[in-house]
Amino acid sequence: KSIYDFSEIDANGNTISLEVYKGKVCLIVNISSNDAATLGKFKQLDTLNRKYEDHDFAILLCPCSQFGPRNSMREIINMIDKEHLRVGDLFQEIDVNGSKVSNLYKFLKAERPGNMGGFINCNFTIFIIDRNGYPVERLNPNVHPYVLEDTIEKYF
Repeated sequence: KSIYDFSEIDANGNTISLEVYKGKVCLIVNISSNDAATLGKFKQLDTLNRKYEDHDFAILLCPCSQFGPRNSMREIINMIDKEHLRVGDLFQEIDVNGSKVSNLYKFLKAERPGNMGGFINCNFTIFIIDRNGYPVERLNPNVHPYVLEDTIEKYF
């Protein structure tokens, strides 16, 4: 099984088969528009997107309100546009834990449970997906940018 077996709904309401990312190294990140660190994290993702734009690389952003106030898709889009950021492909809000967890996140957490036994405890948890669609790394939100880059580069 791989991420290519799943579909998600994008920010415009379109169902997207994750098969469109076949052959790419991907980051899948649960995000928030209401976190104090959001703008800084978005800038970090923008830097990665620009650095690896010629490397078959993609970032998939999955808004999640399980760790604070409800996300506003409009707020997220406005923040990205205002700062002229290229942070990745934005999807509709999902749950990453609990009874309504998305099937994609069920799969990601089963393959890379991390230190919390599969539980995600905050936004900006990063899953690195290899070119075959398989989750190969799970990193916490506080990972140093240089460590993140070194980890990503192992899969190109």
